Amino acid sequence: MLFTILFISVLLFVLSYRFINKLYISVFLILLGALLLRIHSSSFVPLGTWDERYHALVAKNLIKHPLQPTLYENPILPYNNENWIENHIWLSKPVLPLWFLSATIYLFGNSEWSVRIPSLILSVLSVGLTFLIARSVFNNTKIAWLASLFHAIHGLLIEVASGKISSDHIETAFLFFTEASVFFALLTIKNGKKNHLYAIFCGMAIGLAVMSKYLPGLLVLLLYPILAFSYNKNSFSTVILTYLFIILSTSMVCLPWFIYCFNAFPKESQTIMYSLIFPMKNIVQNHSGPWWYYIEQIRIIFGELIYIPLIWLVYTIFYKKKIALQNILLLSWIIIPLVIFSLSSTKRFTYILISAPAFFILTSFFFFYLVNVLKKVEKRIYKVLIRITLFLILALPIRYSVERLKPFSKKNTFPLWTIQLKQLNKFEITNGVLFNYERPIEAMFYTDLIVYSQLPNKFYLDSLIAEGYQIMINNTANLPENLMHDKNNYIFISLNK
Repeated sequence: MLFTILFISVLLFVLSYRFINKLYISVFLILLGALLLRIHSSSFVPLGTWDERYHALVAKNLIKHPLQPTLYENPILPYNNENWIENHIWLSKPVLPLWFLSATIYLFGNSEWSVRIPSLILSVLSVGLTFLIARSVFNNTKIAWLASLFHAIHGLLIEVASGKISSDHIETAFLFFTEASVFFALLTIKNGKKNHLYAIFCGMAIGLAVMSKYLPGLLVLLLYPILAFSYNKNSFSTVILTYLFIILSTSMVCLPWFIYCFNAFPKESQTIMYSLIFPMKNIVQNHSGPWWYYIEQIRIIFGELIYIPLIWLVYTIFYKKKIALQNILLLSWIIIPLVIFSLSSTKRFTYILISAPAFFILTSFFFFYLVNVLKKVEKRIYKVLIRITLFLILALPIRYSVERLKPFSKKNTFPLWTIQLKQLNKFEITNGVLFNYERPIEAMFYTDLIVYSQLPNKFYLDSLIAEGYQIMINNTANLPENLMHDKNNYIFISLNK
């Protein structure tokens, strides 16, 4: 079945090019192919071992109280409210993507697919936005088509949307709203004085991006004045007034939530705010690297040849003085995040995905530039070099996607531990607490138990029983003997790793 899905998605991409003159059909086929690739990647059942399990649990808890994101719904052991993997109020990631997950869990039940549905939708829509942005700035269907194809098949973005890579559904929602804000920013700039409605939409999209990934969501507030002034068709006063509209609408979308959080959860909000204001000093979870970390990562993520179109773009702007809107957009969208994230002490390869659409569009732009050059050159050696470059521009992203997705590897779709956890619901235990289990977050998602990996002493366990809790203990070889002799008070179960 999975191989069939993979084959059909490839066939859809081929057909989309055949229908490139029929725009809506071609785009629909690319989006459908993108969806199938993401369904194929999402077909593994267990929650992702990175962040997805935490996002899923918080989203599940949000169903009960949408304005109070919690990890441990009822923490019965002491915890550090600055430790995002064990605390109660969970503000480690913004709430908007978690609301999306919460809605689908509520509608479709407590399952892995329910967690991934929002990202499947938003990731496919992001492919469509890449097409719209490219066509808006270049007015060229082929450039837009190839850029959207690069986005559709990109292995890392597919893995992120499938919950396999850290930030997963957060990153997917963030990229969608970032692209939406860029698209509305372009519409705002191109519509001159009649742009206030687009400016409001742009600001709303920025606000939603902020509610998806905090401060990086403000990228378009940095991009807009650069793009607007480089366009040279709007007066200074028009640009400033429009910019104020964007800032106002951004604030109206995201500020109410942050004000609420500071009032309702002051300690947790201060912790998050400190980490956002001083990212240059703090290294999160040992994710560090040299200043050139992202410069090296872009060749891995976007193909080894990516430096060539990037250098060509810089040459076009600064040497040939072609300060066109599309050139400024692509360079700004790439350079600003590169510089900001390079200055930060914490470095993570997924951070640069905010610029992914710009890299896709730039690669497509350069590809068709070489196609035009090929028609003009006469020397055979130049023709051969250009053809090799064109081939590699297409082949390297495909190779990267195959390497990331591993479509022919065998997947353990139903590991025993997930089946065992789901079967625990048959016990109908009220106020149940499970100790000594190494997957506490997954267990709390699949069940209604409170779960900890550690095992308190017998005195503490007995005090919990006195408070009305039913104690379950995962039976492993290292259990204390005094617990094993007290089987009347504790429920012993055996769960696989």
